[in-house]
Amino acid sequence: MTLYERAIIIDKSRAEAPVSLAYLQLANGNSNYAFNLLNNNINNNPRMAESYYHLANYYYLNKNYNNALSEISNAFYYYTNYNEAKILQASIFLSMKRYNESIGILEYIPDSEFKNNSKYYYIGNVYEEAKNYPNAKNSYINYLRVKPHLSVPGGVYQHTVCPDPRLH
Repeated sequence: MTLYERAIIIDKSRAEAPVSLAYLQLANGNSNYAFNLLNNNINNNPRMAESYYHLANYYYLNKNYNNALSEISNAFYYYTNYNEAKILQASIFLSMKRYNESIGILEYIPDSEFKNNSKYYYIGNVYEEAKNYPNAKNSYINYLRVKPHLSVPGGVYQHTVCPDPRLH
């Protein structure tokens, strides 16, 4: 019996153990066991948006996009401003080649919700996937405006190719 399984026995209402164990099982190829754990988590925490988010992510990872969108809707029922779920929803739409919906979601989410201020980088990826290269370029430029240290090729050159400042 693993520590995760013990934690589930001790306190069924806490979501951390079954969700963590589900992702481990999914990574090890035990998809059915992972699915059962996530469903049990919903049964134990039916009003917790994160429970539905994790099941949606399970469906997304298994390329069952319609079910993933359905579970995302359930998550939004309990927490309408759930930005992680919105990012997952945008990823699902991207996988379904529904680019405009994906971009619309990403543009609406506040910049601060993205790790490393990468909002425009994600949007650029969607435009690039849609083969809309001018908008992809503009999004990447916006990303570089947020991270100006990445946009100066000379600075990158100085620190990587020639680290000795006396030689500049």
